Amino acid sequence: MSFLSATGGGGVDASGGTTVQDVNVDGVDYRVHFFENVGSDTFTVNGGGEVDVLVVGGGGAGGSRLGGGGGAGGLIFREGETISSGSYSINVGAGGVGNSNSGTSGSGEQGGNSSALGFTAIGGGGGISGDGITFVPSSANGGSGGGGSRYDGNDGSNNPGGDGTAGQGFDGGSGVHQISGRDEFGGGGGGASEPGRDGNASSSSGAFGGDGLQINFTGNNYYWAGGGGGCTYTGTSVRAGPGGDGGGGGGSNTGGGGGGFGDTNGINPGQDGFEGSDTPGGDAGANTGGGGGGGAWDTGRGGDGGSGIVLIRYEI
Repeated sequence: MSFLSATGGGGVDASGGTTVQDVNVDGVDYRVHFFENVGSDTFTVNGGGEVDVLVVGGGGAGGSRLGGGGGAGGLIFREGETISSGSYSINVGAGGVGNSNSGTSGSGEQGGNSSALGFTAIGGGGGISGDGITFVPSSANGGSGGGGSRYDGNDGSNNPGGDGTAGQGFDGGSGVHQISGRDEFGGGGGGASEPGRDGNASSSSGAFGGDGLQINFTGNNYYWAGGGGGCTYTGTSVRAGPGGDGGGGGGSNTGGGGGGFGDTNGINPGQDGFEGSDTPGGDAGANTGGGGGGGAWDTGRGGDGGSGIVLIRYEI
């Protein structure tokens, strides 16, 4: 799967964005326009040329009640795009909001789409919610797919996660209820560079969220768009799934604890929680497009997805 196109640069005069910074990446000086606020903005070009653009959709929320991790927002990275003078609409998608719905259908909320310069990054799919849901709701699909909830039936069957969007992200992992004991796992949410992991009782940890893609766009080699970790409900001390690199929130462990928050710089994923009871999945990092962590049994809500981001740079 390729996220890149041909390289170019230079000659642009532009304004707009939440902040503007001059950076050096691999010996090349760039001016970077950051669009971080959710909603619409404008990029004004006074003199055209070639730009690089990174567009990340909002991440999906984690599923509740033994839910899967939220899928990361879709990621589009293009280099050497030619633009002319004029005003360009920019939109940054919100992260999906977690909820404590204890029903047996649905998923966490999808993330919002982000768009810039004719490219649209699809918001991440919500982690699948519910005690025993056996189908994949459309809301679990997205830029990357949300992880599956644990499967009710005590027969070792897998419950699949949502689908990612080709060229933007990967599928969510499957949830599972193992044959013996009470070993139940939500799947990890998909990330920009790999699928979410499947639930597996033989593992020492719950299902990891898929890692995001590492891109040195700003002089910092950050990860973007990591999936949320899946929840666990076990009779042993198996920890819940960490979020993927790229801001994914950690999953929650019933009888254990709430998931950790995803890092806003995308380097440190949200860790699995291990203290407390019936606590929520961890929220993803802001402006990473990470997915929220899966929530635990009963009152454990899914973690919120991280908001998206748009970055535009050109040589100076």
